[in-house]
Amino acid sequence: MAGILLSIDWDFFVPARPEWQVSLRESVRNQNQLWYKRYLVAKRQGEDLSKTVDVIPFYYLFPCYLQKYFSYSPDALLLVTDSHKYSYELAREMDIEYVILFDTHADLGYGGLASLDYEVNCANWLGKLLQEKIIKRATIVYSSHTLEDPGWFSEQNRTFPIGYTSPFLLPSPLPLSAIHICRSGAWTPPWLDQKFEKLVRTFKLPVQKQDLPARVWKTSFTLAEQVDALIC
Repeated sequence: MAGILLSIDWDFFVPARPEWQVSLRESVRNQNQLWYKRYLVAKRQGEDLSKTVDVIPFYYLFPCYLQKYFSYSPDALLLVTDSHKYSYELAREMDIEYVILFDTHADLGYGGLASLDYEVNCANWLGKLLQEKIIKRATIVYSSHTLEDPGWFSEQNRTFPIGYTSPFLLPSPLPLSAIHICRSGAWTPPWLDQKFEKLVRTFKLPVQKQDLPARVWKTSFTLAEQVDALIC
């Protein structure tokens, strides 16, 4: 029986600065040193980013929201990764027909249908699932702080069954076959990783982790570490 995948990007809960919303490689350097660079630059300007960049209020409501809007069995799959591209493999392997995406980005491919001709990546995985008819439809729930507009994806919207909605307008309860939560470390700071882990535990399911390198956040640096971060 075909199922439903709930795919959550951690950046849905983390309001990054507009200047940080750029295309980045999902590299270890961008997951770690880039955040130290941003932190040190802001610190020199009198701002402590580890105090001013935090989760949105919906994060604290999410456990109650989860109970109201979704249902799943105690042995449902919960996959946790750093990159969102793993939703593509998960949907293909589990006979998923419907994806519900909570994200700051639509991941439909940036550059029209032509962007779906490239290999699967964190920016086009959902578009490729639709293009290859692995899934039948998708609903995108944008975060309150997204800078995107559905109009950016006019070609995809005309070609595929894609909906956009508020989290509170989803039908409920939706029976989930699988859940994927990605950290998107190049877009979410390491000082919030403990809250990310708390979000994962909200589902009260056994966790399968894949390609999720641990990050250690500290605010005391040697001169060499500061130089290394600032030239990132």
